[in-house]
Amino acid sequence: MGKLKTLGQICDYLADDQTERSANKPGAEKFENDFQATRQDTTPVDDISRVLIETVARLTGYPEQMLEMDMDIEADLGIDSIKRVEILSAMEEALPELPKITPDQMGKLKTLGQICDYLADDQTEKISCSKHHDCRQGKDKPGSDHIPEIQRRIVKPVSWPENEDIRLALIPDKPVVVCTTDDNQGQVLAQALENENIRAVYFNPEHHRYANISQAAGLIVMAPIEPLHAFRITRHCAGLLMAEANPGKAFFITVTSLDGSFGFSGKKFNNPVQGSLAGLLKTAAREWPDVRCLALDIDPAWKDSEKMVKAIVNQILYCSGPSGVEIGLGPEGRSRLVMESSVFPQGRVELNSGDVVVITGGARGITARAAVTLAVECKPSIALLGRSEEPFQEPSWLAGLSQPAQIKQAIMEHEFKNRKVVPRQLEKVYQRYIANREILDTLASIEKTGARVRYFSADIRQADQVADIMDRVRRSWGPVTALIHGAGVLADKQIADKSDEQFEMVFSTK
Repeated sequence: MGKLKTLGQICDYLADDQTERSANKPGAEKFENDFQATRQDTTPVDDISRVLIETVARLTGYPEQMLEMDMDIEADLGIDSIKRVEILSAMEEALPELPKITPDQMGKLKTLGQICDYLADDQTEKISCSKHHDCRQGKDKPGSDHIPEIQRRIVKPVSWPENEDIRLALIPDKPVVVCTTDDNQGQVLAQALENENIRAVYFNPEHHRYANISQAAGLIVMAPIEPLHAFRITRHCAGLLMAEANPGKAFFITVTSLDGSFGFSGKKFNNPVQGSLAGLLKTAAREWPDVRCLALDIDPAWKDSEKMVKAIVNQILYCSGPSGVEIGLGPEGRSRLVMESSVFPQGRVELNSGDVVVITGGARGITARAAVTLAVECKPSIALLGRSEEPFQEPSWLAGLSQPAQIKQAIMEHEFKNRKVVPRQLEKVYQRYIANREILDTLASIEKTGARVRYFSADIRQADQVADIMDRVRRSWGPVTALIHGAGVLADKQIADKSDEQFEMVFSTK
């Protein structure tokens, strides 16, 4: 193992040694015959590597000779989660006999070599399985490319009666961490757990040091708490909880106080940002399948604090949860969220050419398409705000080029001539030109409808920038009638690996 320096080398070693390993198993002769008989239906690891490189090159535009198996998908190649799904989908089409990579597994595969390793792992077993049991389930059937009718579904809280759950066995001698910035609530809940003979510690992120938490059997994050603090304590405890997850006894719970139904009761509620705690928890539930995750939302109208705390403790100690992870609590009992089919609302947008619409993130992507459609229907004046720079005239050497490989080759010849360039650098320049094209196309499409449009480069997180742009829009076109917030930033990392800066960039933009 010490001689294998890259994941690509490991991948090659496993493939080269495949036949020898199969010969050492009982029934090796029969297996070898099966292997040869089904070889045309299977994919050796060298073919996997070849198809992977070809696919990545085709979909990203990188020259094949620039790609190496130990390159990090994000850090070296600049491939985000959307492009990663596109690459893996293309791999599945090219090599249908290979196992599908689930979204959970996809986040753990960091390099091209790791993807290759995963697809080639235990190839012998896959060959035997596919020959004798036909376990290739889930493959598309004829006619499966039919696009189903789009349906509308809404979230609805429904009553969920109490039951006699068995008390969960928690990890002895390790504390449950109760984290909030409300000292009274945090200390009361910690004491209620102590009364149940559960070791609990209260942690206020504004006053205490994260380094003081070196072990945890469970984590409870309660509103009120700043989103960054909630993320930090969750990240800090991620490894501690997963280390204890094998027995299935570690847990992560969030407690909010929107309306007792996560904002879906129809009642007014304060501080909607606290709802992000449930989103953080549901992310953790996907990343930590062996950690019990549960989001609780308490009805703020529940004035009996003693019964409320008891109900919270009961959910922590006894509830295994319904299908899903969200439970509402109130004086009337428990509720859970379900998806319910609903008819599409009738009506139209009451905007016209005299209105002014400001759209963040509206110059590129799906929001840009919505902006163009809005212009076709209503022809208002549209101000587009985005992070990209102001549109500029494209250099003549890009004229007529549309394929990523063509564009990247031209960039290397003109902007990196006689200079060594790594994929990440090339991708950054490529994305600048692509963003410029998309903005210019969006502006042209809106202008064709007869609507007025302007693009403003701004960081939506900077209040002064946004305020200045809003003033300029009002001076030019009049009062703003409507605001559409579609801006978003990708910074794909699992909770344990995401930095404060990445979290803030994603969260603050929304």
